[in-house]
Amino acid sequence: MGSKLLVGTLASTLLLVAGSTALAQAPAAGSGKAAATASKNNLDQEIKLLRKDVRAEKARTVLSALELNADQTAKFLPIYKSFEADLAKLNDLREANIREYAANYTTMTDKRRISWSTRRSPITRSAPP
Repeated sequence: MGSKLLVGTLASTLLLVAGSTALAQAPAAGSGKAAATASKNNLDQEIKLLRKDVRAEKARTVLSALELNADQTAKFLPIYKSFEADLAKLNDLREANIREYAANYTTMTDKRRISWSTRRSPITRSAPP
């Protein structure tokens, strides 16, 4: 039961990182503004679809692992969907931070790089360092 949930969590994390890595490796600025914009839009759509697929698969895995009856499922799903919506917001923030870092990487000073790298997301602020 726990291994399925762990696999789902690891898969979603890997997909988020893979999408962010692909974004950081986008075409160089001199390769045409229109092509770069189209490529960025395609990548954004692919990331969005990938994250949606991962969330759906994760929900199926969680429900399968919990083996709930119909009444329990009806009570659990609204709570789980609320949790997933909050988690999606945090992941959106994480993605925005990665995009900001990637966009400013070449012009970032050491002081700014250190400041950015020590910035903590809301999810880690409540946890001890």
